[in-house]
Amino acid sequence: MTEPAKKTRNTESGATTVAQDSMTAFSVMPETALRAWFGMGLEALQFVSSRMQKDIATQKAMLACRSLEDIRKVQADFYNQAVEDYRAQVSRVMEIMSVPGIEGPKIVFPSTKRSYDDVPL
Repeated sequence: MTEPAKKTRNTESGATTVAQDSMTAFSVMPETALRAWFGMGLEALQFVSSRMQKDIATQKAMLACRSLEDIRKVQADFYNQAVEDYRAQVSRVMEIMSVPGIEGPKIVFPSTKRSYDDVPL
């Protein structure tokens, strides 16, 4: 029988799961780059979730407004907060992606140069 994927095994760098090992075994990216992309995706999901909650709260506040001045104030606060949130998010993503040791995937493009032996005689 094979061992379940949730068991851990000890390696020189610490305990890793078999599932993580099998996921990174055939990856074309180095482990540091894979972790950075995963961190960036997780950060993006958390940001979208928090922004959606703020959007819903703004909609509720706008529905509770009694005058146009109240609506204008709610909208101005919402836009100012959104701009600040997006600025902070961009800086966090740049921080995640600027981890030292990350190299881009090594893509080898096919050569269009002709070989001297490729013309039939």
